[in-house]
Amino acid sequence: MLKRILMDLCWSLAFYWTIKYFFVDLNLGGLSNSKFEIKTPKDIKQKLDDVRGIDEIKEELENVIKMLQNPDKYREKGCKLHKGIMLHGEPGTGKTLIARAIAGDSGCNFIFCTGSDFDEMFVGVGASRIRQLFKVAREM
Repeated sequence: MLKRILMDLCWSLAFYWTIKYFFVDLNLGGLSNSKFEIKTPKDIKQKLDDVRGIDEIKEELENVIKMLQNPDKYREKGCKLHKGIMLHGEPGTGKTLIARAIAGDSGCNFIFCTGSDFDEMFVGVGASRIRQLFKVAREM
């Protein structure tokens, strides 16, 4: 009986160290946020005027920038602030450039990561990275 318990304990420790090696040491979903590129307002060089081809939505984006710069002013008037903005489209259409320009004009931090950072072969790793992303965003 004691031999069986010790064997189970050894297998459990071996399994733990293997998982720790793959997920933390190789950074396949460990607790680091090194996958996210975080830029402060002084690091962002793009402005909304630098982005071409957005004449139709430029006024709406300028309203978003004003809300980000003065959130208290809009809250006093009863406006509900945006929790986020969803940009969608084909690869290479400038979604990241627009987001970086909004952050640059409003003086906000910019957290960048790609969708492929969340696509992993291990179950739960992508969800873990999304939780990490939102944790980092809340701290900022």
